[in-house]
Formats: sequence, structure tokens, C-alpha cells
Amino acid sequence: MKKSILLLIVLVFISVTCLSLFACNKQTDYSTVDGFIGTLKMTWNDEFDENTLKNYWQWKDSDTTNENQIYYSKDSCFIESGNLIERINYQENGKCGSGWYHGSIETMYNFKQTYGYFECRAKVPLFHGGWGAFWLMPYNQFRGDYLSSKPLDDPEYVAPEKNPNLNTATDGAEIDIFEAWWGYDKNGHNANSTIHYDYGKYLKSTSKQTTTESDIYDGQFHTFGLLWTKNAYRMYIDGKLTVEFDDKGYVDKNKKFVSHNIISQVPEYLILSTELRGGWAGDLELNDKSKNYDFVVDYLRAYQLPEYM
Repeated sequence: MKKSILLLIVLVFISVTCLSLFACNKQTDYSTVDGFIGTLKMTWNDEFDENTLKNYWQWKDSDTTNENQIYYSKDSCFIESGNLIERINYQENGKCGSGWYHGSIETMYNFKQTYGYFECRAKVPLFHGGWGAFWLMPYNQFRGDYLSSKPLDDPEYVAPEKNPNLNTATDGAEIDIFEAWWGYDKNGHNANSTIHYDYGKYLKSTSKQTTTESDIYDGQFHTFGLLWTKNAYRMYIDGKLTVEFDDKGYVDKNKKFVSHNIISQVPEYLILSTELRGGWAGDLELNDKSKNYDFVVDYLRAYQLPEYM
């Protein structure tokens, strides 16, 4: 009897040990959002299901005329049928005069997070010379000098040349999760992801273009996501991994390896925007000035990984 009990205890111990080892050795599947979303905790979201935008958003709003006749307008951002609408349209008698008006909103002062998974579900605007974008910016960077988290008159300000973060993005980066610009003009299965760091005269950037399985310019909703950890950025379209950047470095446009760590390690805020450029981004004259072109967002959600909670 005693031997049977002892054998049972040994078998239970072996089973528990094997299960623990299996759990520890199990690799996270990053190829799809389904491979990791179940382990995350939602930290913030906006489903855009109220009548007006919530007051934690900030807007861009142009107030002067410019030669390009392209203007941000607070009035271009509104809620309609449970969605955020960022409208692009041509106005003959707009606030700044005749020109193209468009919108951008951000959470700079009300929500920011370091690491995590961030996702929006959206219809991209079918517009020549402009695009819809989902991106993150560092809260403490880009003040005073671009390479210091302190204003120029702060006693703790560090000059760029002496800043230990120079040539890295550890103090923050512009993380462009997706930009839907040249794909509409050229190929409906194209999207762009870019990392910018060390702004100002020290600006450095790296981009990756991806070919998606689905046509994101088909006028339907698609999901766009970023999984940001200490060691990597991973971008997803419709739940599938499309682009990955790591902390080892990257190959630049001249096909040379740059050994810079481009992974931000500071809090960043969220931005949903339409951007108009013309020129290299497409011919604005191809658009119908009598039409509205909308970036339609169903939701925006932020999650955190267990190791960073």
C-alpha cells in the first residue's frame, strides 16, 4: 500500500514537472495576432460609439494660409454611425481659404504606454496624393532639442552630441504602423511601415514595404496592429504578421547594415491621421473636388503584455 502511494506521488511529480517544462519551452506564435492576443490585458480603447469624440483626444487645426493649400481642420474629425470619420475634402471657402482640408487626432496628454499591442480597424481613404495612417509618437521626446527629454532651459538638458541615446531610438521613435499611400495609385496590396528616430539634423529612418494578402484599398474594413516589445516591432494587417524590425539594426536604402537599436523604450501616444502631400505621394489633381474622401475607424484598442504589467 505504501509503495503504491509513493509510486503515485512520484508519477504526479513527474507529470507536473513535464507540464511545467513544456509550458516554459512553448514558443509564442507571433505569425498571427491569435497566437498571443489571449495573454494580453486591454489597457485602453475607444469604440467611437458615442455621439461626439471624447475629450481625451487632441486635434490638429491649421490657422494660416499656405502655398500648398493643404490644411488640418478640427471639423474634419467627427463621429458618424459608430465610427470615427476623418474627412478629406476640397473647400472653396474654408477657414484658411480654398484648399484641401483633412483631420488628425491624438492622445498626447491623456493616454500613453510603453510596449504592448495596439490595433485599429479601419477603411483607408481612396485618395491620390494622401493617405490614412496609424502611428505612435514618444511623449517626452521632441521638446527643446529633439534628442533630449528636457527643454533647452532645463538644468538637466543634455546636448545631442553628449546624449547617450544618440543613434538609437531607446529614447523614443516615430512608429508608423501603417501608411496607406502609394498602394492606392500602384497596387492595392501594398502598405508601408516606417521607424523615424533622432529627429532634426540627426534624423534617421528605416522603412519596410509589404505586400498584403488582402486588398486594403477595397473600401472594406481591415485591422492594422503593432506588437511592441523591448526587442522588436511587429506589424500586422488583418491579423497576420507583415513587417518586423528588431533591436539588432537594419539594412538602409543603400543596402548597408546599420547597427542601431531602433526600439523605443519610453511611453508613446496614439495618432490616427490623414496626411496630404501630393507630389511623390500621388497627384492631388486626380481627386474629385466635389467628393468627400473618408478615413473610417471602427475602433482603436491598446493592450499590455503580461511581462510589462
